[in-house]
Amino acid sequence: YVPMSMRGAEAMVDVVVTPGPQEDQTVAYITLDKWTTFLGADKDQVNYPFVAMHSNTSYKSNGSFVFSNVVVKQGEAVTLQFPVQANNTSRRFQIPSSNVDTSTLTISVQESAANNTTTEYTLASDITQVYANSTVYFMEEDQDSYYTVYFGDDYIGKKPANGNIVQITYLDTVGTRANSITKFAATDGDGISGFKNNVKVVLVEAASGGSEKETDDQIKFRAPHYY
Repeated sequence: YVPMSMRGAEAMVDVVVTPGPQEDQTVAYITLDKWTTFLGADKDQVNYPFVAMHSNTSYKSNGSFVFSNVVVKQGEAVTLQFPVQANNTSRRFQIPSSNVDTSTLTISVQESAANNTTTEYTLASDITQVYANSTVYFMEEDQDSYYTVYFGDDYIGKKPANGNIVQITYLDTVGTRANSITKFAATDGDGISGFKNNVKVVLVEAASGGSEKETDDQIKFRAPHYY
């Protein structure tokens, strides 16, 4: 049984990008990348970061690009890199945050520092369907109350090789504190596909669903009991 982590609040917005006079007017389509950052504006005088959870493409219509029903989730995207070394025989890697939203984990394995080829690994959900070459990972809460990601042994799940680089991306979230946010804005940064002069964010659904990590009492109630 893996205790449920914190969960970031989710909202839905429309994003309208209208190129300004000094920006490229000839582009036919643009992309709103996954992890693009927005701000959930001014709840209790605090702005909370939200990110787009999926990549979206929009074609220009009437001078603007419109991204409809974009799902944004509260949190700050964090990427960790761990070199796979011979002395780490268990292939275990700790995520050093109490605020990780494990539902947002993206795990990939890069061939080496000199080879950028990567393979995405997915969370194993059914051990009976995991084979020697299955690119899956496993997860548990460790003794420090952090989540640890680990891999197979080439019998049950593919084992990353020495010299590989494990890349873990996740959202670090504030849980319930971002629920009910209704105002969103684009951040400055790189804009959306380089456009930043006129980016409008329109609310579709207010932020909701943010939650805290399971407590010990909740774990006792939800975890399987064996008699």
